[in-house]
Amino acid sequence: MTTTALNSRAPKSTSELKALLEKKKAEIAKLEQLAFSGEIKERIDASGIAELYKNIKKDLKDVGDVALLSEIAKAAGVKRLTISQTPVAKRKVTK
Repeated sequence: MTTTALNSRAPKSTSELKALLEKKKAEIAKLEQLAFSGEIKERIDASGIAELYKNIKKDLKDVGDVALLSEIAKAAGVKRLTISQTPVAKRKVTK
């Protein structure tokens, strides 16, 4: 019978453990986001941040969303934040 990676008892290498750690950290970050999303949404709704964002966006029509959000993050003191915007998904053309 051949052994596979799933039932192997061989110890994992350092690089394999580091890769697994990074994967688990990403999973934890997603779980935290889901767990606190309700509380965050309530706070945002109560604070009026969305209305302020809309007013700034209306006043500065030529400024893109990514640039505006980046500057808001800088003003709030958020470090090492990467904001990107995905392109609009094109619909499949049906004939």
